[in-house]
Amino acid sequence: MINELVRMMLLSEPDQYGQVHPDETPELVRAKLQDLEGEIAKIPKEEKEAFEQAKVKCPGQLTEAFKLMFLRCEVFIADVSVVFGAFV
Repeated sequence: MINELVRMMLLSEPDQYGQVHPDETPELVRAKLQDLEGEIAKIPKEEKEAFEQAKVKCPGQLTEAFKLMFLRCEVFIADVSVVFGAFV
């Protein structure tokens, strides 16, 4: 999927800030949200205490839209979103 993202970005025009973003298709969003969930699942529970607490205390804040915000910041690379502590 990353190779496809790179290809899409190479074909895209830079935005007003000179950044290039992939086209957000429903398929891309769905796949990357699944990737993000997979990356979160790989983290040991004791290393994601804040995330586990949020699941109990404010589950309404852990929506797909919220997770998508982090994926957009990392240009849809799910493992980077998690490694940089977006969710833990």
